[in-house]
Amino acid sequence: MPFRPDRLTEKTQEAIQQAQSLAQEAQHQEITPEHLLYALLQQQDGTVRPILQQIGVEPARVEGELKAQLDRLPKVYGAVGFGVERNGTAQG
Repeated sequence: MPFRPDRLTEKTQEAIQQAQSLAQEAQHQEITPEHLLYALLQQQDGTVRPILQQIGVEPARVEGELKAQLDRLPKVYGAVGFGVERNGTAQG
């Protein structure tokens, strides 16, 4: 079954875009689950923070640990990925 982004909620689409931006800004080669979870934690009106709080987990702690993991990922220098050139225009 092909992936259909149009079937995702608006918040999910926003999180995926934010995860992509995070990976690109950090010069990471790929988008990882850590990028996505970090993006979900950044959504102020999202569901991830309240869920973590309900199960007794401090969102700020998770966010800090994720940031540390993301900082340890290897960086890729040179070619820009994700289909966007450095000046912000689409490749193609």
